[in-house]
Amino acid sequence: MDNSKTTFVPVAEMILRENMTEGDKLYVNNMNGSTDEFTVLGYGCFAKVNLSRWSYSCRKYDLVKLPCAHAMEALRLKHRDEYGTSIYNYSSQIYLKES
Repeated sequence: MDNSKTTFVPVAEMILRENMTEGDKLYVNNMNGSTDEFTVLGYGCFAKVNLSRWSYSCRKYDLVKLPCAHAMEALRLKHRDEYGTSIYNYSSQIYLKES
């Protein structure tokens, strides 16, 4: 992720990078064929991710308003080449830098 092309504050960028790295170690499955509903497995547990509702069963998004590692892996599957830029569409705008 190239920080010079983003408009989020540094702490948000750091959290996003960490969640991307953690998401690399997870396995994502799209069992029902929906483009927004995923099951993410890893570390002996699983999480359900619904991207259209911004709903992640781990509840981390409710706290920090940034995609968790589970959501990152679901976004990687859904957006493929645009993954690096799509994460900003699923992040709260409270992290935008002031211009």
